[in-house]
Amino acid sequence: MLEIARQPSPTACRLIVQNVPAQVWITKKPWRYGSPDWEFWIVRDGAPVRARGQFRLEIQSRLRAWLLQRYHLRLLTLSFDELLRVAKGDGRSVARDHPRMRGDGLL
Repeated sequence: MLEIARQPSPTACRLIVQNVPAQVWITKKPWRYGSPDWEFWIVRDGAPVRARGQFRLEIQSRLRAWLLQRYHLRLLTLSFDELLRVAKGDGRSVARDHPRMRGDGLL
């Protein structure tokens, strides 16, 4: 469901969300306390937007369900680097190393 797509800059990358009825990707953003360090982008009317809406909620719901079913991970608790590891096929180690799974009591 997640695929890595390199951008023109060799250090930047996007996580493409597959199996959804639109062009959707996730990018890294500066971290702020209380929010994830990534954001969703959706192409709407030919332009990428970050706006919240019913369609974005539907796509996030699909990704949340996939992560929960496959790895027992919650989308909003994952960092961009952890999502990147999931996209690389290393989701089981993310689940094993995640604070929630270790019992650190962070959630």
